[in-house]
This record gives sequence, structure tokens and C-alpha cells, in this order.
Amino acid sequence: TTSRCPVTMPTSAPAGWTRRTSSTFSETTALGRWPGPVAAQAWQNRARGKDTSGRGMYDSSKTVSERNGLLDIWTHSETSTKPGVHDPAGQRYVAAIVSKLGPTNGARITICMRADVIPGYKLAYLLWPSEGSGNQLGEIDFPEGKLSGSTATPHAFMHYAPKPASGKKQDWYDSGAPFQQWHAYTIEWNPKASTPYAKFYVDGRLIGHSSNYVPTVTMRYVMQNETYMAADALPAPAQGHVQIDW
Repeated sequence: TTSRCPVTMPTSAPAGWTRRTSSTFSETTALGRWPGPVAAQAWQNRARGKDTSGRGMYDSSKTVSERNGLLDIWTHSETSTKPGVHDPAGQRYVAAIVSKLGPTNGARITICMRADVIPGYKLAYLLWPSEGSGNQLGEIDFPEGKLSGSTATPHAFMHYAPKPASGKKQDWYDSGAPFQQWHAYTIEWNPKASTPYAKFYVDGRLIGHSSNYVPTVTMRYVMQNETYMAADALPAPAQGHVQIDW
């Protein structure tokens, strides 16, 4: 689809924040050539390698392109003998796209996106600690969820900082917004406030506010597309698209 987000991209920062960067994905960049010169000012591809579950392969050269004002992430399977063609017998390909704006100690990030139903795959667009090991110092995710069906909705997660469980416990909130519809998702993370907090919004509507065990270390923003976690069985390989308007 080439429909657009019903929410207009802000042209200025909310009170208390400074606008640092924005992306409208207005270049035309084919598979294997992304990011183009404009996108490369703000984004970089994670190096090719296994995804979190170990069953998918991060490889933006096979998945990421830009056209018609949209960033397109084509999640699919492919064999070496038929490049550029979905083949269920092949390797599952995904992508992780990393913001160049970081590490940062506080961020307000809004992304307007939608996704096809793609069983076997999930999204975790997140702030990941640039210090320590894994998410032991916390983690903040939104939108996150399986692309498993038309009723699947992204959730927000605020994984706790070292107390009480070193990132293994979390606050979570359901957006109630189907992945297949265009919506604007916002993470607002302020570790420097008198009471550090993380807030989550859908189309400007607050759906969650966390203020306990909020991460305070520096973090990086990653748009992470991947296969289901290793504990979950994968259905037959599917294909589909994740689209980002701004």
C-alpha cells in the first residue's frame, strides 16, 4: 500500500525537547543500495548476521529499499540461486536499522508505520543500552509485537534497569492499534527528570507511563525486524512488507 499516515509529521519539538533529526524517506533507492545519500545522514544498516533467535538473517541489502516516500522492509526467504525472489526453501531475511543519533541519554522518538501480516516475524523498535551486557541495564521498546495476524497489536515495553531484575521484568502496555493500519508511535524517555520516566503514545494518545526502574544509561535506537524468539515455533516461511512513512 502507498497510503499515508493520518498523523502529520511534526515540524517542531514539543516543549522541553530539541529537534535533532527527521526522515521522510523521499529518495528512490533500490534493494542493495540503501541508504541513499540523504538517509545515510541519519541511518546505518546493522552488519549482516543472525537475528536474535538465530533463525533469521539481518541483511538490509536483500530487504530494505526506499520509494514513493516510504521506507520498505521486505521480509522474505531467498536462496542463493534465485536472488530477489521469495523462495520458502531459502534463508529467512530480516533487517535491523540503526540510528546514527546516539548514544543518547534521553530521547523522544515518533515513527509512523504499518506492517503486513507476516507469520513467523516480529518487530522490536527499541532503545538498547550502549553500556553493559545485553539489556541488564534496561531496554525500552515500542512498537513491539508479532506480525501474526489481523488482530495483532504492537505493545510498549519498559524493561527494568538493574533493580529488581536486571532487565528481565518490565512494564508493558497494549497499543490497541492493528499493525496493518497506519499509526504514529512515540517513545518519550527522560532519565534526567526529577523522577525519570518513559511514556508511550499512539497518534498522540498516552497509553502508558512508567516511572519505576527506568533506564538511565546511554542508549541507541534500532528499528529491529526479526523472526519469532527461539522458544516459539516458526510457521512456514512467509513474505510481506513493513512500511515507514516518517
